[in-house]
Amino acid sequence: MLDYILLLGSALLFSMQIIFTKLFETKCGKAFYATTCFSLVSSVLVLAVLLIVSGFHVTFTPFSVLMGGLLAAVTVATNLVGIKAMALGKVSVYTLFLMLGGMLVPFLVGVVWLNEPLKWEYVIASILLLIAMLFPTFDPAETRGGNKKTHLLFLALCVVLFLLNGANSTIGKLHQIDAAAVGTTDFLIIDYLFETGISLVLFLLCRPREKYRCAVQKDTIISAFGFGIVHIVATFLQLYCATTVNASMMYPFVTGGTLVFTPLLTLFLFKEKINKYTVACIILSVAASILFAF
Repeated sequence: MLDYILLLGSALLFSMQIIFTKLFETKCGKAFYATTCFSLVSSVLVLAVLLIVSGFHVTFTPFSVLMGGLLAAVTVATNLVGIKAMALGKVSVYTLFLMLGGMLVPFLVGVVWLNEPLKWEYVIASILLLIAMLFPTFDPAETRGGNKKTHLLFLALCVVLFLLNGANSTIGKLHQIDAAAVGTTDFLIIDYLFETGISLVLFLLCRPREKYRCAVQKDTIISAFGFGIVHIVATFLQLYCATTVNASMMYPFVTGGTLVFTPLLTLFLFKEKINKYTVACIILSVAASILFAF
């Protein structure tokens, strides 16, 4: 039962992470330079917090360094693509594709590669989640402007996010179950060391074309720090549960929770209406989460 409570908390935090990303896009824009500012500031702030918590003591293994580097590259790419996508379409569709990848990819890896059990409840729950995630894509109100090229670009970016978030979840799971893995805190520090380095390189590459104003804006600091904190806590909870909970159950459960929390938060903060498509999505998500839990 504790695992399910922690996973539910992780889902809420992932929803808040999406909200902070949207807040940044609203305040600072979708330009590549702006996204590198966001990635760099959030990485530096979270890395500082992690180092303080660990007492500046970090354990390394070749395997964890490799996996941490891969996870960092995927995370930075997700941030950059995600902010661009949010500027082209609504948060609900963005969330659907993001969480669909985070659920289906590790689910398949768990069943096919890790020989995790495939129960009929899991199959039905996955189908329900898939249907729930597809509902809003048929809602004409889910994209802005009515421009066909913009809509197609938005959907293409969402597909990329599907793959990136799936890779993110899979890398975390594979690391946690390997005998050569370091502790969760150490792994997160390794991850953010790489994220900071990658973000810094991208940030500096933008220097000839842009000013540094975005990096020191109050909105950048607040959004990036909020994103970083909820992301690190959510990731820690998910990695903690990954040591005992099957991937084929854990990620769909988090997905269902996130699909419920995100529309409620966007309704409160951005006044995005909950229409019949969103209601259907929430109902199916709750039903699927119940199936995975029991």
